[in-house]
Amino acid sequence: MSELVRMTIQYIDGTSQTFEWQAAEQAETVNMASRLQHTLHEEYILLEMGDKLTIIPKQNIKTIEINAVPPKLPPSAVHGVRLVE
Repeated sequence: MSELVRMTIQYIDGTSQTFEWQAAEQAETVNMASRLQHTLHEEYILLEMGDKLTIIPKQNIKTIEINAVPPKLPPSAVHGVRLVE
């Protein structure tokens, strides 16, 4: 069963972009935590969108929010958090 994953990137200039894709299998959702941890150490986020590749320099990013929480997160993740405004 596939799951729709949505990622919103907030840029330091105040703009944002939302991207979405289908996580083809449960295994892909599980591996997402590992890929995200690896991405934290990269200079760019690479997004393949059909016939084009979008490269986003991480120095331009303020926050990234992903709506599909993987069932397994890195040990450094804090669980059960809620935003208080």
